[in-house]
Amino acid sequence: MAAAEIVLALQNIVSHRIDPLDGPTVVTVGMLQSGNRVNILPETAEIAGTVRSLSARNQKVAHENIRLKAQKIAEQHGLTAKVDIDTGYEVLVSDPGATQLVVKGLEAAAAPGLQAREVGPRMGSEDFGSFGKNRPVVFWNLNASPFGDKPGAPNHSPEFVIDERALRIGLRVLVGSALAYMTARPNGEVTASR
Repeated sequence: MAAAEIVLALQNIVSHRIDPLDGPTVVTVGMLQSGNRVNILPETAEIAGTVRSLSARNQKVAHENIRLKAQKIAEQHGLTAKVDIDTGYEVLVSDPGATQLVVKGLEAAAAPGLQAREVGPRMGSEDFGSFGKNRPVVFWNLNASPFGDKPGAPNHSPEFVIDERALRIGLRVLVGSALAYMTARPNGEVTASR
């Protein structure tokens, strides 16, 4: 009962405690395991899930509320709750100046008629955020789907496959972006190179 009540309470964090103007946040309970017999009350329960947010502040509020709700509800049932929160990776934000350099590399490497386009924020979990903690980073995707403009299977799927011809474009983007970065002036302007 306590575990079920905690799960329900966690689902209210976003609607009652998160600032929606500071970007979306998701609290998801993906696992609740308890007991091993239908006629025996379990001694323990394990709840696990994820918090994804585009805001470090909202992420912190969610973590604080998870801890508070789990402990208070457990106490009401005469139980204790041990809450372990792995904060994961930092929120990934592409640097605007570095992004402009990569966009130039993308556009130079693309086939005629194709262009780089900005996509909106994503709620995926990405370890690349840890690289951007103390330096400018750019996170970009290359459409390597073997189905043209239609997306293929996601990265962690056993059906994942790419059109390897896209790797040449990716390599040209990396080289072009690196050259543009190395020839950029301190004020952010890019010098011409031959």
